[in-house]
Amino acid sequence: MKLAHFVITRFCIRDREWLAHLDGPWFGAANPLRRRNVALRLRLLEMTCRSALLAQTNQNFTWVLVADANLPAAAKRRLAELATGRDRVFIHEYRAGAGDRVDTLGWLRHLFAAQAPDYVLTTLCDDDDALPRRYIETLQSHVAGLTPPPPFKVLASRNTLQWNMAFSRDAPRGWVSPWRTTGGPVRRHRDGGFHVTIASPGFSLLCRYPAFDFSVLGMKPVLAQTYFDFRVPPPMANAAIYRERFLRAARDAGVTRLPNSQDAFFDASAAGASVMGNHGANLQPHRLTAFGAWQRVAGAGAFPDAAIDWGAADRHSRHFRRGARAVRRLELALHGKKGTRLAAVQRAWRRLAPATAGAAKAQPRQRFAAPTGEMNAKPLPTRPVR
Repeated sequence: MKLAHFVITRFCIRDREWLAHLDGPWFGAANPLRRRNVALRLRLLEMTCRSALLAQTNQNFTWVLVADANLPAAAKRRLAELATGRDRVFIHEYRAGAGDRVDTLGWLRHLFAAQAPDYVLTTLCDDDDALPRRYIETLQSHVAGLTPPPPFKVLASRNTLQWNMAFSRDAPRGWVSPWRTTGGPVRRHRDGGFHVTIASPGFSLLCRYPAFDFSVLGMKPVLAQTYFDFRVPPPMANAAIYRERFLRAARDAGVTRLPNSQDAFFDASAAGASVMGNHGANLQPHRLTAFGAWQRVAGAGAFPDAAIDWGAADRHSRHFRRGARAVRRLELALHGKKGTRLAAVQRAWRRLAPATAGAAKAQPRQRFAAPTGEMNAKPLPTRPVR
C-alpha cells in the first residue's frame, strides 16, 4: 500500500466562513492578522509545533502550513524561516472566498509523488500544539498493519497535556494540566451522549484515494469516535454532513462493506502525550476548567514525550509573563468557595493575557454537561503567588 502522509498546521487564517458549509471548526470573530496576534503565533510555532515535528522519529511525511495569503510580508519571511530544517515543507496560501476547498485533497495533489498514493493520511498539528516524538511512527505503523485497510478511518489520541501559558515569577514557564488521563472523568454531550476526551493535536483522517477525497480539515476532534458510528444518530450537524459525504462516496465507488465503529477509529494514545497550548490568543477558558490539577512547568519533565524548544520558550517568556494579582484572580475563579465559574475564569484569563487578546471574543463554549466526579482536583498553591 502506497501512503501519502500530510501534517497540516493552520496559521492565522482570516475567514469567518471557513468551512461554514460543513458546520466545521470556527476560530472566533477576531481578526487573526492583527500584528500582535501574528507575532505571538510565530513565537508559539517556534516553541511547540516546529520543534515537535522536527523531532519525530519517523520523518516520512510532508508538513503543510496553511497560512492566510494576506499575511504581512515580514511575517511571511519569518514563517518561511521557521519552515526550514527538513525536506518536504510547504506553505499553502489560503485565500478566503476564492473557492479554496481545503476539506478535500485536491489542494494537496501537486505534492503527491509521481505515482498517486493508494491512501492519504492527513493529520492536524496547530501552531500552538506539539505532537509526541513517536506520533507519526505510531500512526504509520498502525496503517501498515491494517489487512485489509478500511476505506476510511479516524485516528486520534486521548493523551493530551495542556500548557497554560501564564508565566510569572512563581511559575516562569507557566503551568501544566491534563486534558484527560486514564480513570478520569469524561464529559458527555447533552444531545448525543458521546464521550469527549479527544483534543485537536494529532487528529487524523485516513482515506482510500481517490474514491474518498477528504482531508481532516473541516472535521471536529470532539466527534472523532462518532463520525462512523452508524448505530447512533449523528450528535452534531458536522457529523451528519460527513456521514452523508462518506456514504455518497462509498456508493459511487461501489464500496458495499463499511467499517464498524471499532474498525473506523484508532486510539494513538500509546505514542505519548501531546501538548496543547492555552494562551491569550485562543481564549477558550473552558479548557482551563476541564480537569483540575495544575502544576508548575519546571522544564522538559513536564512534557516528557514532546520536544519543546525551551530555548525559544525562555527567549519569548516576557510575552507570556503576567503579574501575581492576575494569576491570583484566575486561581480564585478556578477554585473559589463558590466552585469553578466559567464567566469569572474567562474574565481572569483575559486579564492574564491583555497584550495578546486584544479585541478578541471568546469562542462559545461547547455544549457539554458538567463532568461527573473529579480527577485530582487540587487547587493552585494556596500561598500567595509572588
